[in-house]
Amino acid sequence: MQRSGITGYFANNSVAANLLMIFIIIMGLVSWNNIKRQLFSTSEIAKISINVKWPGAGPEEVEEGITVKIEESLKNIPEITKVISGSGEGSAVFILEVKKDVSVDSVVQDIQRKLDAIPTFPVNMEPLIIDRFHWHQPVMRLVLTGPLSPLVFKKLGSEIRTELLQLDNVHVVDFLTLPENEVAIEIDPLMLRKFGITLEFIANQIVRFSQNVSAGKIRTKGSELFIRHEGQAYSAEEFGNIPIIVGESGQRVVLSDIANISDTFAEGIRYSQFNSKPATSLEIYATEKDSMPLVAESLKLYVADKSAKLPAGVELVMLDDTTTYLDQRIDMMLKNLVQGAVLVFLVLAIFLRFRVAGWVMLGLPVVLLGTVMLMYTFGILINVTTLFAFIMVLGIVVDDAVVIAESAYKESSEKGHSVESIVAGVKRVSTPVTFGILTTIAVFMPMLFADGNDSGQFIDLAAVVIICLLFSLLESRLILPSHLAHTQLDPLPANHWRQKVDSGLMRFIENRYLPMLRRCINAKALTMSLFLGALIISVSMLTSQVIKPVHLPKVAADTPKISVVMNNLVTEEQTQHIMREIENIVWETNKSAEVLTGQNVVANILTYVSRRGRGELLVELVGENARSIDAFELSRLWYGRMSVIPGVYSIKIQDEAIANTEGGAIGYRFFGNDFEQLSNAALELVEKVSELEGVYNVTSTINPAVKKLTFDLKPIAYSMGLTPVIVAQQINAGFHGFEAQRMNRDGRDIRVMVRYPDNVRSQRSALRETLIFTPAGHEVRLGDIAVINEDVAMRSIRREDGFRSVLVLADVDTTITTATQVTGHISDNILPSILSKHKTVKTSLAGSFKERAAQQSQMMQFSIVALILVFTLLAIPLKSYVQPLLVLSVVPFGIIGAVWGHLLFGYNFSLFSLFGVIAAIGVMINDSLVLVCAINTLTEQGFKRIDAVFAAVKTRFRPILLTSVTTFVGLIPIMFESSLQGQYVAPMAISLAFALLISTFASLILVPLLYMSLGDKNKEAHNTNSEESKEFVV
Repeated sequence: MQRSGITGYFANNSVAANLLMIFIIIMGLVSWNNIKRQLFSTSEIAKISINVKWPGAGPEEVEEGITVKIEESLKNIPEITKVISGSGEGSAVFILEVKKDVSVDSVVQDIQRKLDAIPTFPVNMEPLIIDRFHWHQPVMRLVLTGPLSPLVFKKLGSEIRTELLQLDNVHVVDFLTLPENEVAIEIDPLMLRKFGITLEFIANQIVRFSQNVSAGKIRTKGSELFIRHEGQAYSAEEFGNIPIIVGESGQRVVLSDIANISDTFAEGIRYSQFNSKPATSLEIYATEKDSMPLVAESLKLYVADKSAKLPAGVELVMLDDTTTYLDQRIDMMLKNLVQGAVLVFLVLAIFLRFRVAGWVMLGLPVVLLGTVMLMYTFGILINVTTLFAFIMVLGIVVDDAVVIAESAYKESSEKGHSVESIVAGVKRVSTPVTFGILTTIAVFMPMLFADGNDSGQFIDLAAVVIICLLFSLLESRLILPSHLAHTQLDPLPANHWRQKVDSGLMRFIENRYLPMLRRCINAKALTMSLFLGALIISVSMLTSQVIKPVHLPKVAADTPKISVVMNNLVTEEQTQHIMREIENIVWETNKSAEVLTGQNVVANILTYVSRRGRGELLVELVGENARSIDAFELSRLWYGRMSVIPGVYSIKIQDEAIANTEGGAIGYRFFGNDFEQLSNAALELVEKVSELEGVYNVTSTINPAVKKLTFDLKPIAYSMGLTPVIVAQQINAGFHGFEAQRMNRDGRDIRVMVRYPDNVRSQRSALRETLIFTPAGHEVRLGDIAVINEDVAMRSIRREDGFRSVLVLADVDTTITTATQVTGHISDNILPSILSKHKTVKTSLAGSFKERAAQQSQMMQFSIVALILVFTLLAIPLKSYVQPLLVLSVVPFGIIGAVWGHLLFGYNFSLFSLFGVIAAIGVMINDSLVLVCAINTLTEQGFKRIDAVFAAVKTRFRPILLTSVTTFVGLIPIMFESSLQGQYVAPMAISLAFALLISTFASLILVPLLYMSLGDKNKEAHNTNSEESKEFVV
């Protein structure tokens, strides 16, 4: 007779089961080919930026004239949760954080209305630029290098950028290594005096004669004729022909007669080298709608085509291709999937039949491809997080199939093979298997509601795990029973090796395991003490730093970055010299490494100076398999040689593969309004933290101070009608420049600047000789009407939530200490003395440590919610409030295996390790639930509790052992993965595998013991005594 229910239907209808399987496989393969791939999880960034420029203004002027006014205006927008600003020379930048549940676009509109209403912005301030943050991930850099002039670099680079944006898969290209073009008109003050004119007069003449003017139109009978004067100057030659002075007899003095005119770049340092050759670079990003491999493929095809068309000696080189990390992760997943599947199949084949093991393993690709199908449907991308989720579930998705296959196989072995016996075997364990999967889903479900900067990663991880588990349930309940039901297994011949394995396992159960269980139950207190003692020791190994808890594994980068900050006395020429010296150090270190190891380490170096006083080197290393030295060892060698370079204020080497997006591993924010006290407090903390062992890269946001000249007008100046504003405007026009106009050329705005020549502006003495024109038109020297003094100025001013603030950030060497230890020491022993000296200064945590603290708080909340959900799901099938606690009792003991596994393999305990423990929880609960359900079934049938316990553990020993052993061996390839990508996933695999080993032992010992102690009294029946129970009672 056919069994009812959906499992029975599919078991009797193999066509339906096979069509379902084929549909999932085909749709999964199609989805795999079409699903978008990115390096990291994407999430909406609830941030807004405001950029504003005020040419010629100093940081303090920008703060007072722009920054504070904007901050005050933004206070009335409740959707903004944080305001961070930076006021620098001639510009201000704001980063605004917005509440998650509001429309960022509507907040942008509110900000625009508020700022438009501010009436007191500086007159010559440029228009505000307000924009929301967009999620862009770097794909690669294209480096253009060769013997070209800066202008040719700019022209050719702009051409390449335009062509790249015309490619189908490329949408964002940054070309920032060269400044904007500018028409510079420089007039000597003596020439101005000769003709009795001012820079403002010249700027006005340029505006008068250099513009296109519409004069209407003429309507004729046949057409309309538009009338225009096209007089806009576009080149240096055209600007040189502009008349400045016209005599009564028609004589003219044109601009080229009195000025040097150049069509060049805006002033500023320009330095970019690739392998010690002149270069410029373009950085290509993927938007949230792009697939990074497609972007990279388009770029590779373009580079191959464009390289053949470049001038001789000019190269277009691909650098820092981030899609290699994604490809490596996919390759690692597929390799470990195959290796793990083979190992699991071999284990299953020992205890079950080969064909049964084969059907179980077929479920693995069905589950994974089904997950990919739904990921594509719901817009979830392939990225390192979702691939990590796939790798994590490789060891657990077959567990329910193993339990069901073992139960069905045992039923058919005892009662003969038939569809009914297979369905009966499935039904026997369907409830605990189903609720076991649901409890695992409940553990991950709260992560779907994560927020914060890393919320996208948690959401993607949870979504993939949940989908995998649902497909695992579908495959094991519908498809697997049909395959087992229609697989005829011939009886095993006498003395077959598999019978010997089964009998050997039964002898172990009866002669070793059951007697040990009796002794443990008889010595309950001792047994519990041993388990609790092992748990306490394991937890203390974490708290005492024997196994160091860290946020992420410390993995060396393939492309380390060196960031350099110069002190305030370094000139532009000296900056270039220092960068060349640092580049030479990197090459010399490479030669030394090659002598020692016989291997070349450095492949390419891109050196560039973004602005005066700051430079960066991007060092691309050869492949990890082609070198024996990693970025950590190289950075130690570089630090040793770079620390003695004169003129360098600070050097920071980013040598980890995953950079801290929120700053250093530890960070503190000092805030207040007394900038001197802020600076002193921060510098004292920098000094003391630098002395701590295991702490490096100690930096602060205090930029090296710069010198400034201040002027105070004498009384005579006021009598001439001069004011500080009038004088400052004329000084600014001469030394910074007077913007005469902006013209559009080739789609770009080009500034036309009028100013003094560089040889005048670069001399301090020239300031005293500067001509100042009074309202009456008279000339006076600045030195005659003002007192000029020298002082110290800030290079930039950081503000946060209305206060001036300074950040102190540092990285931690996790082989020596941890961020938690360092932060605790600073808070207890260093900060109190600093704050006692600087009464107006307050402090708080900052950097990635603060972000991690918020993340840990959120994880704790998720754990509480998950625990409530799991308890509820366990209470329903068990029909008890006590037995769910019994099932959950094994979960804490999984940490024993995880900790000792990390000690054995030499890994720190990271966030990935925690995910492994979380993933193991479902399997732990599943094993205990299967056992408790089996005991309950026997007690309901009339068995005494002791008889039911021993009968249940005897029958459920093999499936519990199989689930744990198959998971463990399936994770062996990942645990021993030695690649860069493997260093992220190996801690997860170690936690999962070893947690299951210990929890399996706990399930087989503690659950029976606790059931005897805490079992529900009303479930004990009055059945006949068995021999085992009598022995136990005696």
